[in-house]
Amino acid sequence: EEYIQDDGTANGPIEKQDKEIHFSQLYNENSEHPTNIAKTEIVENAEIEANKVILSGLDNKNTKRPSHVTKTEIENTQTAEEVEKHECGSLTNEIPSQEQRLFIHSSWLAVQSSYFRALFYSSGMKESFSKEIILKVTEEELKAHYTLIKAMYQPSILDHMDPYMVLQVLILANKYDVTLIFKKCKYVLMSVSMSLELCESVLADVNEMPATDDLMEYLRCFLVNAFNPLDKVWDTEEFKDLSEISLRMLVSSNELTVLSENTVFIALVSWCEYNDYNGPSLLPLLRPELMTVEFLQEVIYNHHVAKQMDGYNKLFVNGFRYHSSSPKRKALLENEITRRAEYKTDNEPSFTWQLCISEDNQQNYKSDRFWWCGFELTLSLILESNLWSVGLYVLNIEDANSLNFVWVIEAELFPVTIRRQVTFRNHFELGYDKMEFPFSQPIQRNITRCIKIFIRFAISSSLNPVACSYDSMSDASNVEEFRD
Repeated sequence: EEYIQDDGTANGPIEKQDKEIHFSQLYNENSEHPTNIAKTEIVENAEIEANKVILSGLDNKNTKRPSHVTKTEIENTQTAEEVEKHECGSLTNEIPSQEQRLFIHSSWLAVQSSYFRALFYSSGMKESFSKEIILKVTEEELKAHYTLIKAMYQPSILDHMDPYMVLQVLILANKYDVTLIFKKCKYVLMSVSMSLELCESVLADVNEMPATDDLMEYLRCFLVNAFNPLDKVWDTEEFKDLSEISLRMLVSSNELTVLSENTVFIALVSWCEYNDYNGPSLLPLLRPELMTVEFLQEVIYNHHVAKQMDGYNKLFVNGFRYHSSSPKRKALLENEITRRAEYKTDNEPSFTWQLCISEDNQQNYKSDRFWWCGFELTLSLILESNLWSVGLYVLNIEDANSLNFVWVIEAELFPVTIRRQVTFRNHFELGYDKMEFPFSQPIQRNITRCIKIFIRFAISSSLNPVACSYDSMSDASNVEEFRD
């Protein structure tokens, strides 16, 4: 009460400390790894200078990740024979190698932490009046314990500290119920430059920690921004290496931007395959009402991974129930569906093929595989006599009845833009459609050409193919110039 202000900070110089926290690292004879023990002793009228010296030794330089934290230099002060004579019989089989001491004020710690308040004053157990109190800590927690105690005197030391150390202090602040430092650590973590690696570490430690809703929301926003739009990043190593916690947080977000819910399904099952995942089903995170009928019927119905997951039948039924409903019924169901953030492509092509016509008279070319709205596609180009033939293949369908696509080609190779509605209906040409372009000029080889493909689902429900329509990109007088 003499030196604590209303905001929990020290008021003026502190002249005396009434307790000493004694940290001692002990090595177990039967283990290669150290077991660290924190020991607290009562010290009457300890000099403040001793505390200042020790606290000043706790620097806030950047540290490495917790698993690689450099051990603090500690002076060897005890021998195995001295520990054998220690009052605490449980320690007789452990050999101490190192120890540190830190002088503190019991009332200062007690006012900030219910744990220390009960430990020092109100527990009624032997620790309340004993001169020695043993607290077991791990090797990684040793420096974090020092940092926590120093932060209880000076919270600002956390401002420029390595975020991984701040995370360790946050865990201890929650453990010892140090509310002020707990809030300070959250603020610091939400102020640093977040990385995917740090985000994963924080999520792993605070996922089920109370009073962290604000921090979890900050991490959710970070993940959404890092993986928006999902169409462009779901097939990357960064996405596939996400933890289950991060994946669930990302996929369940309404702010996740994606062209189609079909892509969310493909991303989810691809992550499961990559990580050999066999935990609780992730299918309930999907929104089948937002998937297309074609995708439900041609991809999900035959998907070997999804069929093995709990909730597969419910996913399939809910999707078809929505699409088969009457307009009035759909209007009612719309109130139960939460749509994701709209992905505005701004006339961005679905795929851009950088094609170089070689000099060795090669006639057949094939593009890399690419994805659009959950469908795996590829392009082919065949050079024939006075004719370009461009083919579009759908690779991840097995029993197509009707896939209505509208695809547009824009390329320097062709004098016109072609818009074509295609329907994949029979097994002879399953998943394949082509356009042909006549040409009369010599082919210029060893020059990189850019072919842009724009794809969308057809609005028409007709199963019959629509004839090609040619949109002139220039008047007749400029056709030859454009072709060149």
